[in-house]
Amino acid sequence: MIHEASAPKPVAVPVNLSDVTETIDLRNQSTGTVVEIVPVDPVGARPSVVRAVIDAKELEYRTFLDAGYVSSLAELHEELEAYSSASWFLIARDEDAEVAGVARVINPTAAGLKTLNDMEARRLDASFANAARFSFAESFEIATLSVSKKHRHSSTALNLYGAIIAKSIAEARPTVVASFDDGKSASYLREFESLFPEGITRLGHARDFMGTPTTPVCISVPDLLAGMSHQPAIVHALRSVTLVTSTYAQGSSRLIAS
Repeated sequence: MIHEASAPKPVAVPVNLSDVTETIDLRNQSTGTVVEIVPVDPVGARPSVVRAVIDAKELEYRTFLDAGYVSSLAELHEELEAYSSASWFLIARDEDAEVAGVARVINPTAAGLKTLNDMEARRLDASFANAARFSFAESFEIATLSVSKKHRHSSTALNLYGAIIAKSIAEARPTVVASFDDGKSASYLREFESLFPEGITRLGHARDFMGTPTTPVCISVPDLLAGMSHQPAIVHALRSVTLVTSTYAQGSSRLIAS
């Protein structure tokens, strides 16, 4: 679920999205913003990556616990476990190489995507007919997005959204599904829609889910970027993220693109 603490900040950083390259040491990057993409269960990864995944899972859990979405780690595990083999973390680090923010994304497999499955099971509302115009076979999901408390006034969330866009383009998956916290008093979905006026389609009404009104959406990445033409600084920031993975043997690195 995506919520208020994940609100993106309009900060621009230099490096074009088309220049996504392999990287050996992420901390040697002198320009732009680097976001790692690693499996949620990184078997055979080097110790530093395993440590980052542990920290990412802890941040994700603490965010959900503080927001009141879950009351225990077991509850969050139950929500996400069925998709773990198809799940990846996008990990943004700060200048000290600490995990500043993390997004969990789910790739399409036989298990399906969580938001679409929750709609089918009527845990989320699916009453809007416009869902039929999307080919969800070409979609992936933003399942969670968490930013640490000390980084919530930085560009961390925007960097994670830039990484999601990079993944969308690299894998030729133009649409992304997600479930947004849509509470009446502080709707992150409405805030998100005000920042990105195009490309976001509600698939149903808000329905109580994990303790808060929640709305399923489909995001068209091409339409989202096209609709941002009047805010070039934010478009530049979104396009200024280098997405890399270095999850295997010591010193190895490759870009994930299917």
